[in-house]
Amino acid sequence: MTPESRTITLKRLCPTRWSSRHDALVALRHRYGDIIKALVKISLTSDKKDERNEASALKNAISKFHFLFLVNMQTKILESINCASQLLQAKDADILKASTLLQNAISVLVEYRGQFDEAKSATLALATKWGSQTQFETTRARKVKRHFDELSEDSRLTDAESNFRVTVFNACLDIIIQQLSQRFTSLNATVNMFEAIHPNTLLQAKDEDLHQAAQRLIEHYSRDIAASFPGQLLSFRTCFRDQIQKLKSRFSIPELFIMVCLSPNSQDHVSNFLMYLGSNMHQDPNPLAARFFLSSDKSCDNSNAS
Repeated sequence: MTPESRTITLKRLCPTRWSSRHDALVALRHRYGDIIKALVKISLTSDKKDERNEASALKNAISKFHFLFLVNMQTKILESINCASQLLQAKDADILKASTLLQNAISVLVEYRGQFDEAKSATLALATKWGSQTQFETTRARKVKRHFDELSEDSRLTDAESNFRVTVFNACLDIIIQQLSQRFTSLNATVNMFEAIHPNTLLQAKDEDLHQAAQRLIEHYSRDIAASFPGQLLSFRTCFRDQIQKLKSRFSIPELFIMVCLSPNSQDHVSNFLMYLGSNMHQDPNPLAARFFLSSDKSCDNSNAS
């Protein structure tokens, strides 16, 4: 039994959880040698003919080189998106972190698409270690009926490795990269829209970059936010940098107002800022902005009363 076998066990696949697929593939990759040994033992020692035949057929299927390549490839793919998937399932998910992780996953997969030779070498090392096939299995080319007036025909890849690279490796990665880019377009747009009020942006962005981010927010909510909001946001960052630092890891600006209200030295500044927001809201304000203002104002009033 290998050292990995003592800590990693085979996982039951849950089709609704991507993290379950990742765990199952990781366990299969680390326990591959033990699985082969168990199947060989069953095929040789079992008293039931059906068990022997099934174990032998399963061993032959998972000993093929393309199976090992698919295990390594899918493990790499799910490893890239597993962190973002788990973050998006959390109750207090930070959409900025999720967007960053998704962009990193896309970059990793785009780079991995051009590393077929490296992926093949890693699979070859695993196959050599456990005595499995070390090359792609060649299949007989299928003949297609040709018509007498056909001037051209599709070029077909007769080499097994080239065929796997084009039809499986590149095709799968192209689909995944495209899906990751398209499915989270609205998420990335939301992150870019509210980038100005994220704690990381307030702490790290330059004045010009923060001004531009605030300007994008004004253009989208022109009825609710006054044109002087960028300057007010710069002043807000200067006054409450220490409080923003405490919220660096959370997308929770309303909590910042509650926390600052509890500080007796900062109540006047927060009240002025909230009055500024309230005085510049339109008669038909955006519901999210109104809820944000009312919840923050009520929290400050309760803290002052206490």
